[in-house]
Amino acid sequence: MKLVVVGRDSLDQLTEWIVTKFSPILSKGLTKPLFKGHPMTSNETGKLVRVQSVRQQRVLDLTFALPDVKPYYRSKPTRYLGSLVGHEAEGSVLSLLKKRGWATSIVSGRSPSAAEGFDMFKVTSNLTELGTKHYKDVIRIIFAFIQLLLGMKPQKWVQDELRRIGEIEYQFMEKNEAVHLATTLASTMQNRYLAPEAILPEAFVIHDFDQELGEWVQGFLNPDNLRIMLICQDFDVDLNKVEKYYTIKYRVDPIPDDLMKDLSGPLFYKDLHIPAPNQFIPEDLTVKNIDRSSEPAKSPALLKLKQGLELWHKQDDRFFLPRGDLRFLIETPRGYESPLNSILNQLFVMIFKDSMAEITYDAQVAGLWFDVRECSEGIFVHIDGFNDRIPRLLKIILEALRRFVVDDTQFEVYSLELRKRLDNVRHLEPYNHSQSNALFLNQGVMWRYSDKLKVVDLVSKERLQSFIDTLFELTRVQMLAMGNFTEKEALDIADI
Repeated sequence: MKLVVVGRDSLDQLTEWIVTKFSPILSKGLTKPLFKGHPMTSNETGKLVRVQSVRQQRVLDLTFALPDVKPYYRSKPTRYLGSLVGHEAEGSVLSLLKKRGWATSIVSGRSPSAAEGFDMFKVTSNLTELGTKHYKDVIRIIFAFIQLLLGMKPQKWVQDELRRIGEIEYQFMEKNEAVHLATTLASTMQNRYLAPEAILPEAFVIHDFDQELGEWVQGFLNPDNLRIMLICQDFDVDLNKVEKYYTIKYRVDPIPDDLMKDLSGPLFYKDLHIPAPNQFIPEDLTVKNIDRSSEPAKSPALLKLKQGLELWHKQDDRFFLPRGDLRFLIETPRGYESPLNSILNQLFVMIFKDSMAEITYDAQVAGLWFDVRECSEGIFVHIDGFNDRIPRLLKIILEALRRFVVDDTQFEVYSLELRKRLDNVRHLEPYNHSQSNALFLNQGVMWRYSDKLKVVDLVSKERLQSFIDTLFELTRVQMLAMGNFTEKEALDIADI
């Protein structure tokens, strides 16, 4: 048994309670079972499992059998692999899949369902309808990237980036709820290989770089060690089995010969390469405000007011962390002047956020959070995270907004998604409709979903591009800079 107690009381008081309450629990001398062998034997690998889902989803899941890698917690070799296979920047698997309209997301890493004695590495991708038809090609692209990794030794600079990001995350980790912290640590302590001093930082910190170990683990990502699972509602083959407990239909076949042959041979796609160094990892983590004696300000101060710009600023005088928070409201009358423009603005934001994913992924990994939303006033931009790299990310976002060009594939994918969202509104619970109608009665201008459905057929790529080209012709910006920014830095950001 592992016990974690989190509380505000002194260590002496907590210790007294623990001894009193838990001493009567007798030890049965049991240890955590160690699984001998691997549940994914030759009977399970080399198989394609088709599963019929209840809800609308299209998921491709690749599972590779691994030996137990938990003893190697200091170098975390699967963290290295997962960060590269699951990367989303230019040159990544997901970047190529999105360009072809085959997938919307990808996640990879060590499976959390593994037990003591064995491990598994998983690559899971959410496919589009077209991607489901091309699932073999999706797998070929994933394996082409794996072959790319196998053709080079593990790169120390990649591991160094992961180590630095982990150190920063651990150093400035925000406090979690006590119950979450206790349960997480109790689960982490079940790892028999962890040294006591490694329990707290285990989820974040990478200590070592072991190139030979990395090559050994990479070697298990081969087609003979693979099980494929394809999950969706409709298949073009008969699902001849029924799961015992949930009565889900499924089918198990050998991996098709043509696919197995391709995966065993050389695969190459010119668009695939390992990511460039992350430009958003913070370097300056100093806190600008060192005066901790004064009373914290209760509201931001107006720094600048001129035609087209209103700038507010509040420097961190309470938490003293190297974090910043930027909020921009770009007011434009074009964004909401009609139901059609409202739809075009929403579609623009959906496509824009997807097109920025390759850049903002690196920012997210490095501790920056970014969001763009459409609203009745125009467009709202929000960036939060380590302040050192916020100006760089903001400049990239604003430049992309100014010169955005609609991509054919993205337009097809997200125009269909927008239509689906509008159509699904009518099927919401009654209380959702009552809330929406109440808001409609109390708001000056509001286009309801029924108004938008009447004009959604007018949406075209050409009309959307024309809307974007004129959206920022007449604007007014409201900006709030909070956190670890000086007044000068806030003014400089406003000039970007």
